[in-house]
Amino acid sequence: MTFKNSDMHQRGEFHVKTTEGSYDIEAHVRLIGKDLLVAISGGEKPHIGAVSVAQPRQSLKNPEDTSATASVICIMGHKEDELAKKASEFLAAALNTRVVVTAGIHFDAINEEGIRRVIQNSELIVKQILAKIITESNSQMEKKNRGESHVETNCYRDNRSKRRDIRCKDASITR
Repeated sequence: MTFKNSDMHQRGEFHVKTTEGSYDIEAHVRLIGKDLLVAISGGEKPHIGAVSVAQPRQSLKNPEDTSATASVICIMGHKEDELAKKASEFLAAALNTRVVVTAGIHFDAINEEGIRRVIQNSELIVKQILAKIITESNSQMEKKNRGESHVETNCYRDNRSKRRDIRCKDASITR
């Protein structure tokens, strides 16, 4: 994936956040060459609790699909390892690129419902990241078709679906 001549990606970075009203989180995203760096944080004490590095690979179940594998480092006493791993593997497979995700979310006195909301918001923010990259990719494709710029991407929005699925190579996400 290569982005050029884009306001959003001129510096190769952007920011997204959830707006669900409670237990909201944010992500700072930076494109580094063809690779992606994502820092997910939230709560009263954002920090780095876990780091996951994922790379795309051929799916073990179906060789025609792209999957991903990840390595995770979790700081002792932190619980963000699964969040970071899922986010990095999903984005690596969907975008067919290496992805590093750092995650550090801390809400004081969080209960089970709050934890459930943080998990939902983390899934939502990963979808926002992918959608923003795909939206930019589609914009760049339109510019390329007009001869204004060059872009290579494996992502597109499938308008045939009632749910407007986002497809990237052989991975997909439903909005």
